[in-house]
Amino acid sequence: MRKFFIFVAFILCFIMVGFCKYDAVNFSLEECANPKYYFYVSLNNAEQVSDSHYIKNGEGGIIALNQNELELLDSFDINKIYGKSIEFEADEQQYSDFLQRTNFKMVKTEIFDSFSTIYGFNEGFGESVSLYGEEVNIQIAKRGNIVCVGFPLILGSYWF
Repeated sequence: MRKFFIFVAFILCFIMVGFCKYDAVNFSLEECANPKYYFYVSLNNAEQVSDSHYIKNGEGGIIALNQNELELLDSFDINKIYGKSIEFEADEQQYSDFLQRTNFKMVKTEIFDSFSTIYGFNEGFGESVSLYGEEVNIQIAKRGNIVCVGFPLILGSYWF
């Protein structure tokens, strides 16, 4: 039972650090319209696959929550979180503020016709992957006023 409480405390700390009113980079998503959170996970409890917030995706799945539903993450029996993404609307000033607050080392930028992607690294963001010969643990994609941020990468579609 003690291990269970330690696990729950760890998940709560993860949420508080990663996705509370101010996320890991102290960026208030309440200032932005329609933030959506995606957790790429494997579950311990197969019965939870029928939850309306869970989308089966191969061996694992995606827990999709809006700003008002974040506390529901505690109700899932999560085995492992492979990554997390946030999708939100931001004007140019909010986007610029977000980039400054993340305080990451830019690894690579890609600009396409209608969207841009930035890959970066910050030790405070946790797990990273090797990309372009460097460590990366944040990916930011932007099209118009829609922004998608992935830790360590955007694991789903970001063709908003």
